[in-house]
This record gives sequence, structure tokens and C-alpha cells, in this order.
Amino acid sequence: MVIMTGPKDSGKTALLREYRRRQAHGEFLGVSSYIDMREKPNVDPAGFAASLRGSMVDSMELKVKLGIEVLGGNVEHCKGSASEDGLSMTMRWLESYCLERRHLVEPEQCSTTLVDAYKQGFPTIFIDEANALAAWHSLPDGEAQLETLFRFLVRISKQECGAHIVLASSESFFRRWLLSSAAFQGHGVSVFGVGHLAEEEAKAFMLERVPASSKKEAEAVWDDVFAHVGGAILNLHRIVRLAHRAVATGERLRDRWEREKKRLFMDAAYRVMEGFRPEGMRKVGVREPPKWKKDDWARLVKKMADSRDGVIAYDSLADVPGLDSMIEHDLLQLRAYSDTEREIIADEWPVVIPTSRMALHVMRIKG
Repeated sequence: MVIMTGPKDSGKTALLREYRRRQAHGEFLGVSSYIDMREKPNVDPAGFAASLRGSMVDSMELKVKLGIEVLGGNVEHCKGSASEDGLSMTMRWLESYCLERRHLVEPEQCSTTLVDAYKQGFPTIFIDEANALAAWHSLPDGEAQLETLFRFLVRISKQECGAHIVLASSESFFRRWLLSSAAFQGHGVSVFGVGHLAEEEAKAFMLERVPASSKKEAEAVWDDVFAHVGGAILNLHRIVRLAHRAVATGERLRDRWEREKKRLFMDAAYRVMEGFRPEGMRKVGVREPPKWKKDDWARLVKKMADSRDGVIAYDSLADVPGLDSMIEHDLLQLRAYSDTEREIIADEWPVVIPTSRMALHVMRIKG
């Protein structure tokens, strides 16, 4: 079981979808189910169950179309209506699939073909923005169903070794919330962080993707681009699209970039200014109301403005009232140490940073 963490725009969803795309074409072993918790039906347990089962069946069908044998993957048998079965029936079906496949493979009498078919049928469950599962707490019997789901995920992965589970989230406190469940007590969970690219990697990423005729222009605007968006992959993708559109319309890339920079600045300024009006912030999902005051946010903005690169050790901000609430409301990011982190340099972890490079620019103006 793996928790995949990382800020918005770091490419977590793109990474999961690319893995599934390659898996569907036979490049990777196994079958998988992908549940996007940003889709409204999946916030309900019945809708979640339908996506879990339907996505897994789709993955099996793609393998069959490629002529790849999937042990235990009787697609017609698996196609039962998940929406009618509900969550408990879907979990029983999937657990049965995982365990029956494993029991069909006896090491002392396994042929290579049978082992390959077993590997091709090994399931992985991807739950994207899994923090949205917290919304089940507000549903009738939702808390009990959530605990049942967590125990099921732990059982088929950690105890039975019948499936891989990947839980992805952009929420800073997702790991803390998840591991507070009784279902995870005594079970280790791996954490994989998806961070932003370092400058050299980010520049290479962009220059490899812009049109050949735009490379010189892209080189000319690069320093300004990185200063304002950093190594956020999705933002870099947007710059690449700007370059392609500029070529198509005969515009200069710099002109396109200046308009995009203004848009990014206005978006960041709106979010930073929201922090000065905590009483007016709208309620989002299951988040608690803001727990800071205007002066608390002003103090935090000043600290960020005065910091080197907008990176401050979390522990050094313990005296800022409502800090965790600011992070929970996406005004700041809490980033833990990760071997995959390329952009942030820090002596102490975890660290608190603005939500974007552009937000730091705004804070330096306001601070």
C-alpha cells in the first residue's frame, strides 16, 4: 500500500493515468481500477463501488483484446452491476477474485504460462484525491462504511498480499487523517512524494516539447517563466501549449506568456487576499471553518516575504495561530521530505511554502 502525496499541478493524476495507459497496451503487468474522487458520483459509496468494479472490468477487457491471458479474469462473470451490488458486495467480489487467483497458483506445480497469467491478473486499485473519502462521514452510515473500506484495503494488500493499493492526494494532512483510522493501526504504509522539477529538469522538459521554431523564444523567456511557475509540471505543460498556439496564430511566445503571467498573478492575488478575510471564506467539503484571524495571516505573509525562497520549517511557525487551518484551506502547502523532491532545498523538514511561486511574488508585494 502506497500513499502518493504532492502539491496540485505536480502531475500525480497524469502519472497514474499514464501508468494505466501503458498497462492497457501490455507494457506493464496486471490489471487496475482507477477511481477519481473529484467526480461527484464517487463521493457516494454506491457510486464508488460502481467505479471500482467497472474500471477493473474495463482493464481486464483491454488485456483480453490484446490476447493476454488474465488468470481469474472471467470478464463476463465479473460484469455484475456494481451499482446494484453496492459497496459490500463489490468488496466481496474483489476479495474473492484476489484470493482465488492466488490459490490457483501452487509454486511446486506452476508452469511459466500459469505464473504469467497470474501476474497479468494482479490488481492495483488507484484512488485519486482519496482525501474526498472524508465526505462519507456526513452520510448516513457513511462512517461505518468508510471504516469497512479501509479495513478491506488493508486486508487485501497488507495481510493477504492480493492487490496493490495506491491512495493519491494533494491535501497536506491526508496521511495524518488516513493513519488515524483504527484500520491502519499497526500497519506500515509507504509514502511516495511527487514534487516539482528542479530548474535544469524543468527547462529540459519545456524545451523538448515546444515547437522547433519556438525554441529560441522559449530560451529567451525561460528565466522569467521559472521565476513565476517553478518546476510545476502542469504549469510547464501550459507554457508548452502557449508556444504551440503562438506558432499557429503567428504571435510571439513572449506576448502569450505575458498574458498568462498576468492571469496567474491575478489568481494568486485573489487567494492571498482571501487569507485576510477568514470570516468570508466559503465552506469547502468537510473542512472546519478558518481558525485564524486577519492579523495572523498578515504575520505569516510577512514571514514568507522575508524568507529565502519562501521555504520555512514547519516547527519554526508553531507560534502562528491557525497555521494548520491555513494549510487545510489551501493558502499554504506543507511538504514532507521525499527522495523525489527536486525543487525545495531545506535543512529541516517538514516545511511550509506558498501554494505557488506566483503566490510568493504576491506575498512579497503585500508583506
